[in-house]
Amino acid sequence: MQRASFTDDTPNNSSTLLSFSGEGGARLAAVLSLIALALVMTSAMLACQSGGSDAGDASVQEPGSDAGTGGQPDAQPEPQSTCSEDFLGAGDGCDCGCGVVDPDCPTPTQVSDCQFNNCAADFQINPAQPSLCQPIPVPQGWTCSPSLYGGDAACSCGCGVLDDKDCSTPLTVAACAASQNGCSAGSSPNPANPTACVTSPAGWTCNWKSYYDDVCDCGCGIADPACPANTHVSDCQVDGCGTGLSPDPAHLSACIAHAPQDSWTCDLAKLLDGQ
Repeated sequence: MQRASFTDDTPNNSSTLLSFSGEGGARLAAVLSLIALALVMTSAMLACQSGGSDAGDASVQEPGSDAGTGGQPDAQPEPQSTCSEDFLGAGDGCDCGCGVVDPDCPTPTQVSDCQFNNCAADFQINPAQPSLCQPIPVPQGWTCSPSLYGGDAACSCGCGVLDDKDCSTPLTVAACAASQNGCSAGSSPNPANPTACVTSPAGWTCNWKSYYDDVCDCGCGIADPACPANTHVSDCQVDGCGTGLSPDPAHLSACIAHAPQDSWTCDLAKLLDGQ
């Protein structure tokens, strides 16, 4: 009777001798030999893959790491000028808000050193870094353009809250800038609360502010409440009519051409006085 032998390679390198008798035993031994060979090859392949993976991991660069740059951080892009290159280093004064430092500016640069402000509307020079711009800070509730808040010496009304940098308190419409407010067309600052807006008087054609002052305006479409009752042309302090026109003495809120007072040389109070 024939006998076949099979050597099993175990992890501790020990050898086990298996014996099988007969033709069936020989076949079984051959199959087990092939299985053992396959296990050995699989083990070797896994070992190789494990080693290759570790080697590959060593080259993986974490975001923000210095690997592959010789220990140096990635270079940052150079800042770009937002101004014309003709403004920089031209010896014409310190330009601020250009995104880069103007060689004409002293080092360090203070806002007071800036001779030219190149920031866009609603932005201001950054006090901490005058080469940059930052949004103009406004108080909560401000409804106008940030550029109208402070710094322009004009009291902006109708902007929701007080322009406390340019307006005095208590605030009256007399302090409001005549042409600078946050009210839409057809409305104007409220005399009772100039930070808010109200509908402008219907028919008034002159500047909104002149309707609320103590000056008698004529030729403004409707009667000015500052004018006395039975207003005479001599009471008119401001002519609201355009070029070539004058208030109509018969209807002083209207305008006419060649008004009689235009050629009157005597006391205006005596014009059309019935005497």
